[in-house]
Amino acid sequence: MKKHLSPPLFFLKNNKAISNILAVVLLILITLVIGGLFFIFGRTMFSSLSTTASIEILDANLLLDSSGSATLQIIVKNTGNSRITISQVSIGTWNAPWGATLDAGQIVGKSFNPTGAFVSGQKVIVKVSATYDSNTIEKIAQVIVQG
Repeated sequence: MKKHLSPPLFFLKNNKAISNILAVVLLILITLVIGGLFFIFGRTMFSSLSTTASIEILDANLLLDSSGSATLQIIVKNTGNSRITISQVSIGTWNAPWGATLDAGQIVGKSFNPTGAFVSGQKVIVKVSATYDSNTIEKIAQVIVQG
């Protein structure tokens, strides 16, 4: 006598797989998910390739000597991802050309002898200007005159 084996569940008769409407909804959802993944991938890839320029004043000191002459010591970092040229530094109406070219992540320092009536304890604004691709960026720092 032959033993009759029952077929697996997915071979049951009179059961349809899924309806046409459900199949269309699932295909649309899968398409949207895949499209969203491509969008996120493309967005992060192209944002990392975009050019940004920014600078940070790491340190700035304005020192007065006994004769009243001032010395500005300043350190600047290129915190963007493009090459910049630091064009000038200024305090009030005084400004001086700089001309240092920095690649991304580079740091440069320089001393200047600004003219003006500085008083020990006075707060002054130091402004650094830089250029990249015919654009200008500026960063300011408040410095207390020492000496």
